[in-house]
Amino acid sequence: MFNLDKKHLTDPFELEKADCLLSLYLLQNICKDKDSFCKILKTCSSYIKVGGYLILIGTFNGEYFIIGDHKFHILNYDEEFLRKAVAEAGFTIDHLQIFEKTAVTDSIKYGNMYCLRALKEREV
Repeated sequence: MFNLDKKHLTDPFELEKADCLLSLYLLQNICKDKDSFCKILKTCSSYIKVGGYLILIGTFNGEYFIIGDHKFHILNYDEEFLRKAVAEAGFTIDHLQIFEKTAVTDSIKYGNMYCLRALKEREV
């Protein structure tokens, strides 16, 4: 089982730092609260070279999504929180595009979608 609470996610293997890390809706779906989001984001940062990029795609003001009969949590946060968390993880945002929600369905509840690209400037 992959455990994002571990300091070294690939233990016992060591990997070279990456030029880029891409996360599509992952962090907001696995994090129980904002503190765990920040902690896991910093852990992910440790796998990226200084000068490398973080690309996050996610949603603001999420609540849940439903698959079949199962309802899953989405961490609720806004743009201000995201900007602060990314900066505290050692990144500078060089692109943030927000897409207004156009579809409404009972199977998922969220605000707007976003695509973020951030440059890692320092180790944390």
